Amino acid sequence: MFHLIRRGRENLRLLTKQSFAIKTDATGRKFVYQAADKLDKNHRGHDNADDSPGEGRMYEQDGPLCPVMEFELYLAKLNPKQSCLWQKPKAKEHFKETDEVWYCNVPVGKNTLGTLMSRISKELELSQTYTNHCIRTTAVSLLDECNFEARHIMRVSGHKSESSIRSYSRRLSE
Repeated sequence: MFHLIRRGRENLRLLTKQSFAIKTDATGRKFVYQAADKLDKNHRGHDNADDSPGEGRMYEQDGPLCPVMEFELYLAKLNPKQSCLWQKPKAKEHFKETDEVWYCNVPVGKNTLGTLMSRISKELELSQTYTNHCIRTTAVSLLDECNFEARHIMRVSGHKSESSIRSYSRRLSE
């Protein structure tokens, strides 16, 4: 969830189909955003309403790999009997692309979700092992390289202090 700058592994298992929503902005572009906040390390429930865990948006893009279109397809193919966002895919021998449902009525476990990026890195023999948190780090670094102000990066990433994002980027550290 690069565009939404989600925390590494925290609360992934608690996400449901209702955790995210799709809206259209003032210019007519669709986007996905986190609709339901989950408690995390920096947001413990006693924060004020303006202090959300992040205001990241994943906007639609032209072409067949539009992330909003892919997200809508993913939601449409989830098992309706299971509320979890992350569901176990059907076995290959039971899967047809034309099926209405592509997933079992079984949630993916928190450890499986928590180690997803490192497993992918190893299976694809990448030059280094990436973690789920690397997605967040990369997003913050890219925003910094594009000269977004620290306060704007913090608003999107959900960080509470500028010092907590300094380690993510060169420019902020200077």
